[in-house]
Amino acid sequence: QRPDNPALCLFCGALICMGGQCCSLDGATGEGYNHSLTCGAGMGVYLAIKRSAIMVMREGRCNWWGSPYVDAHGEEDPFLERGKPLFLDQNAFEQLHR
Repeated sequence: QRPDNPALCLFCGALICMGGQCCSLDGATGEGYNHSLTCGAGMGVYLAIKRSAIMVMREGRCNWWGSPYVDAHGEEDPFLERGKPLFLDQNAFEQLHR
């Protein structure tokens, strides 16, 4: 089944469905939360592909971190609305890596 809101786990590379109950195992929690329990001992770091942003999850709480990808002018493109090529921002990537 193709996820409606795909997200890439930055720990293991698994593609999961983010923010929906469509792929939930128990009907109460989402696949992102369930995957964080098995992959990251309750912590998950995901690249939300359609949103072009990083989501950090820990013990069921989550926070949006922003995008490590920017356009030629160094600006993020939330939800990929402008359709311009994006490049990995090395500074953002290093901050995320810490």
